[in-house]
Amino acid sequence: MYPKHALTALLLASSAFLGSAASLRNNDRSNNGRRKKLDDNSECTILVAEYLQIPGETAAPDYTIDCGMDNGMIYRIQATDSQKEVLKQKWAKKEIASGATRLNVGVGAFADENALFIPPGLDIAKNLRKGPKKNRRKLAPLTGDKPILVVKVTDSGGLARSESAAQIGDDIFGTINDPVNLKSQLFDCSHGQMNVIPGTIPNASTNQAAPGVIEVTIPISLTDKSNNEIHNAITAAVNAKLGTNLGNGWESITEPYHHVMYVIEKCYVDCGWAAYAYVNAWMSLYQSSYYKQVGVQVHELGHNFGFAHSGGLNGATYTDHTGMMGNPLYSDDVGKMCYNAAKNWQIGWYDDAKILINPLVEQTKTVNLVGIADYDVRNGKPVVVKIETGAGDDYFVGFNRAIRANAQNDEADNEVTIVQVEDGNGESYSQSWLRAHLVQGESYTIPNFAGTEYPLTIIATKIDLASNPGFATVRFDYESGPTAAPTTAPCYSGTASVSIVQDSYPSETTWDIRDDANAEVASGRNASGASNIALANGYYTFTIYDSYSDGICCGFGNGSYSLQVGNTVVKTGGEFGSQESTQFEICGNVSSPTAAPTQAPTSPPTNPPSPAPTSSPTTAPTKSPTPNPTSAPSSAPSSAPTASPTKPPTPNPTLPPTLAPTKAPTSAPTSSPTAAPTKSPTPNPTVPPTNPPSPAPTSSPTSSPTAAPTQSPSPNPTTAPSPAPTPAVTTSPPSGGCDIVRVEILTDNYPGETSWQLTDATSAEVLSGGGYTASSTTFSSEVCVDDWTSLSFTINDTYGDGICCAYGSGSYTVTVNGSTVLSGGSFGSSETKPLQATPCDNGEEIVGGEVVCKCASDEIRITVDLTTDNYPRETTWTLSTCDNVEVDAGSYTDGQTEHTDSICVPNNVAYRFQINDSYSDGICCSYGQGNYQISVDGIQVVSAVGDFGSSEVQDLNGVCSTNIVVSDPPLKCSSVTRKQDCQGNCEWVGNGNKNGRCTLKPKEEPTPKCAACRSTGTSCCGSCVNNGPKWMRGCY
Repeated sequence: MYPKHALTALLLASSAFLGSAASLRNNDRSNNGRRKKLDDNSECTILVAEYLQIPGETAAPDYTIDCGMDNGMIYRIQATDSQKEVLKQKWAKKEIASGATRLNVGVGAFADENALFIPPGLDIAKNLRKGPKKNRRKLAPLTGDKPILVVKVTDSGGLARSESAAQIGDDIFGTINDPVNLKSQLFDCSHGQMNVIPGTIPNASTNQAAPGVIEVTIPISLTDKSNNEIHNAITAAVNAKLGTNLGNGWESITEPYHHVMYVIEKCYVDCGWAAYAYVNAWMSLYQSSYYKQVGVQVHELGHNFGFAHSGGLNGATYTDHTGMMGNPLYSDDVGKMCYNAAKNWQIGWYDDAKILINPLVEQTKTVNLVGIADYDVRNGKPVVVKIETGAGDDYFVGFNRAIRANAQNDEADNEVTIVQVEDGNGESYSQSWLRAHLVQGESYTIPNFAGTEYPLTIIATKIDLASNPGFATVRFDYESGPTAAPTTAPCYSGTASVSIVQDSYPSETTWDIRDDANAEVASGRNASGASNIALANGYYTFTIYDSYSDGICCGFGNGSYSLQVGNTVVKTGGEFGSQESTQFEICGNVSSPTAAPTQAPTSPPTNPPSPAPTSSPTTAPTKSPTPNPTSAPSSAPSSAPTASPTKPPTPNPTLPPTLAPTKAPTSAPTSSPTAAPTKSPTPNPTVPPTNPPSPAPTSSPTSSPTAAPTQSPSPNPTTAPSPAPTPAVTTSPPSGGCDIVRVEILTDNYPGETSWQLTDATSAEVLSGGGYTASSTTFSSEVCVDDWTSLSFTINDTYGDGICCAYGSGSYTVTVNGSTVLSGGSFGSSETKPLQATPCDNGEEIVGGEVVCKCASDEIRITVDLTTDNYPRETTWTLSTCDNVEVDAGSYTDGQTEHTDSICVPNNVAYRFQINDSYSDGICCSYGQGNYQISVDGIQVVSAVGDFGSSEVQDLNGVCSTNIVVSDPPLKCSSVTRKQDCQGNCEWVGNGNKNGRCTLKPKEEPTPKCAACRSTGTSCCGSCVNNGPKWMRGCY
């Protein structure tokens, strides 16, 4: 028997539920009066429910398209098959926006507690429209406080969750001691930008069951009612109890709650789902114990935020387990996982750590990425990269660092992940697909990138987990074909104009043009265009936006846009989501018009050139040739001779094209030709071009004018030199020219310790470098010299540990005219080497399948042959003298692989070899059959199985002095006999000292992945099986 006040509340809830819509009126005395006719031309708001299917179950739909009334009731749309197909196609094409698109139900529509019945003759397409602002939902913000109401439900038969309201609140808000919950996870993933809080409940002393939690009883049974009937009964009961309207006309966020979570005892009808939520809306519903599982909570709120599902390599809708919008973690206290790379771009929490790459403009790019868990300590590094395809199906690349907020990630721990969206440019609701996840050294190729027929390759060149923060170095290589000059990113000249044909909602449309520094240079509002936009030379991005996220064509009018520069149409379109961007280059414009060029040079000759030569030719050519020549070539050379003759044209255009032509033609010819040509132009410009040319003339005049002026340079220079490299060069200098010596430094984790010098035979400095601030980054410098064989290269490290391999894998490379003459990285405080010509001074020999120089007569060759186990990154070794001067070192990334390293060292010194394993289990035999052998001048002196603990030391060509102390490796687990001594990487199995034993702990990381199987997304092949330690992880 209900108490009097409870019965009154129940009757109020029943009344609200049975007469749910203000526009419903009783027109059907049959069916107990429960079927209601709607007022003619009533409207409802389209709402899409996304269902989270329980693993192994198949009954649940992926989604349903429902209609929400202005009082919060949501009905399943009942219509003919053709009408339903129109709705599906409109949703697929993003011509329907959940939570905003309005449907006029026409004349004769009616509804019951479960469904809204559309008249069969209603033209769905013509009756869809965008709601006016008063009927269009304003999405709840994704930053700041987020008040949430939780509703514990009891049905008419008394079915309810067994947990108390306080326990339910703890599972969601962590109000008691729940360690991982919805509040904590969204706070950690957003780095404090989103703060879930218990919603304020009116008349709390009566209505509040726990902070943010109320309890309601519905007048129907869970055992025989549909989902829509159940959640409508709950909404009616909440409205009655709190005196509120959860629907609120769908015009704004539900005040005072951003989201409402319904918790029911169990699903009994049309089950197979754990929970469902409405996209861009306030409501989610959880059955059974799924309400307390953090992954389910974060997944469903993600739909409320506007996120679609994340599909995996197998093509299923939500099997991307690198983020919560795939099938998530199913556990109460295991839930430390965030969203995938595409959702991270969309959500807005990391907007200052995003990078946009357009491979059609920037054909090669290297980026150091950190994981989103390290967003707060990223040191300026990005967390996500968007690859612009020119359409809506962009790619997103992230580093799936498995720590902190993402520590319990369920797939591709500490790997580079590549995700593609179906549409929407990653700015709005769109299904995403995991395309690949890469360990160090792996790559993923998009064969026909952006429809160009040329591939884009994404390479995980380095994954560094030892640094703080850990990072992944990712290279993007776009191969635009073997043409002499790229054609994928043309240059334009002239003023720009933007033309827009409006759709039915012009106020939603805006656009802007931004320069390479992201500064706005032009913009338009309310679908208005612009013309005669003056742009200086450089790179620009045009972006058109739609605040409703449905573009300007073709759901609500046939809008379109056009971007034009000069007489050339750069881009047209209209079908996009929230925005669409196009990058373009201006390279033929002038800052201000110059005076008309003279038709011929004036008659008086110029004065003789200045006698003082420049100390050296400028280190780099001027930015580019003049894009537009004067109307006629001058009959004699210009007033100052060029730094080099034009006889051999440069093989590649200079890097970047010029910003403007020369200001005016020369005023007069020179008085006489110069005496002798300079040696030659530099075959390739140096990396940083000089800002202006050197003001002084060359050291001596040339003996004859240049052979002949070219007819004219290309009116529009190409964007960049061809991505294909020039043919390989030898150390022979270019014809008649100097030698290009290039130094490349890949910094380690402590770049500020590194400096270097290139000196000549008199110890005079020719080139130098240092003062680096970026770790794991390649820096290069080059110089043109007459005699490179007289040079020496010195590299220094202030800490005395070189640049490889204890704190990063740094290296140096010195090339001459493209051929490597020196390389290294493992040294102490300093290393000096002369630049030596090849072939080798002492001849060549083959070691480990590679051609190497023979050692000198006073040297010996020490060769290390090592086969790694399954965990190569744990293994390092050093070769040192007896007084601990390191001469060589090794580290590995490839498992179960044979490696050979050799070095020539003085033969009058004794050497020792030390091998280390960071996990203290050697390289054999628990996790692979590793081993190593060491030879001196081809004679094997050590052959070891590799079954050691943390380290092992071998004397090679003599016995080192006994006063050199080398710590003994720790005891192996199997030799420990007492439980209290079984520590570190060991664990005790069994009970007590008598019945147990000490064994090596299992490694937490999975066994090496079957990359070929995994990358194709097919079933596992060969000896690989799908039994990774985490659910649905992939092939092993």
